[in-house]
Amino acid sequence: MSREKNSEDTNKKNIKRYLCIIIMEVLALGLALIILGEYKLSSDSAKISNKKNSEKAVETCVESLEIEKDENAVEENGLKVVTPESTDSKEAKDREENTEEKNIEKKDDITQKNLTKEEKEQLDKVNEIIKNMTLEEKICQMFIVSPEELTNYNNVTAAGENTKKAIEKYHVAGVVYFSGNIKSEEQLTKLLANTQQYATENNGIPMFLGIDEEGGDVARLANNSQFNVTKFNKLSTVSSKEEAYKIGSTIGKYLSRYGFNLDFAPDADVLTNKKNTVVKNRSFGTSSKKVTQYSKVYAQGLNDNGVCATYKHFPGHGATAGDSHEGYAYTNKAYEQLEKTDLVPFIDGIKEGIDLIMVGHISVPKVIGDDTPSSLSKIMVTDILREKLGYEGVVITDAMNMGAISKNYTVEESATEAIKAGCDIILMPADFRKAYNSLLKSVKSGDITEERIEESVRRVLLLKQKRLNW
Repeated sequence: MSREKNSEDTNKKNIKRYLCIIIMEVLALGLALIILGEYKLSSDSAKISNKKNSEKAVETCVESLEIEKDENAVEENGLKVVTPESTDSKEAKDREENTEEKNIEKKDDITQKNLTKEEKEQLDKVNEIIKNMTLEEKICQMFIVSPEELTNYNNVTAAGENTKKAIEKYHVAGVVYFSGNIKSEEQLTKLLANTQQYATENNGIPMFLGIDEEGGDVARLANNSQFNVTKFNKLSTVSSKEEAYKIGSTIGKYLSRYGFNLDFAPDADVLTNKKNTVVKNRSFGTSSKKVTQYSKVYAQGLNDNGVCATYKHFPGHGATAGDSHEGYAYTNKAYEQLEKTDLVPFIDGIKEGIDLIMVGHISVPKVIGDDTPSSLSKIMVTDILREKLGYEGVVITDAMNMGAISKNYTVEESATEAIKAGCDIILMPADFRKAYNSLLKSVKSGDITEERIEESVRRVLLLKQKRLNW
């Protein structure tokens, strides 16, 4: 019994020992599996991380190659040829463009900060007016027309119901008057007063009431025997700045008295072509220095009497061999030659803040590469006058019914091309309503943006704010 009991106890102990061993092995195996699993997870994570790093390195390499390709792009006919952008490259470009836009916004902020309190108030007022204008009203502010074109009547010498109705429908930027519209001092004063009254009653925006009153040969009032105003000799005979200022001031004083607020003067052309007869007696001479000095003080004389001044005829009619009134007028000068002489008065006028610059129908093939008149050339108006020379004022075309335009372009073509070129005001189109409708159609079709129209209207209204006590 005792021996059997001892044997049984031994077996029990062995079973317990085996169970402990089994449990220990199971625990060891489990622990081993846990450790192995963590290692595998860690290994997989490392692989994923390595894969991502590899992919990023490849993308960086590709972007680097894309940039290198872009920098080494081939120039063909003045255009850069590049390979198509990858998605990542496009995103990078988008980021750059967003940065550029922010920089432009900052630049605009700086411009705002540089404005005086009065100028900022004027800009705010103008922007608010533009915001509430119809497209039709905006386009009308880009025309200065004769009273005949405005009313569709001949030989207009009075402003009555027809003028009032015309302004209600076509509230143009202004009206320009000629000898046929001018009969007497009393008649002219009433004509201008009524016209301005109808304009301000219509929508509050006053009109430019303009005239060609240079002095000398071109003087609608001084050369009219019915007007008791000072008559001056040919401007080519002016010999001092004091004399030039006196002419501008005297003309400005009597123009303002009758109701004019815009003079298409002075003639800032330098007479550099001996064969030129168009501005021979209207120019201050052959010296760019003298023309610059005299034009500046002449314009100051007009401004001192509440009259806007206009430098004409950019880039310089004194260099031409033809008459743009009759047809083709051109100069074979290169830009560098113009810059040394003909452009000097205009560059100075820009620095002085001249109210308007009139662009002539002058072809400069050695500058732009073809015979397009400067008034219709984006290179001349936008690239050179605006961007290169920095002019921020109002750009007006020379009269669009002149031969250089009317004999070579339709009314519709000349109007749209002038605006595309960068001009703000179209002066005297051969048919105002056709020109107006062509711009309206161009904007509605998307050929010209409404933002482009607003750029010009803003300049026009800011000038009116500045000079017309509006």
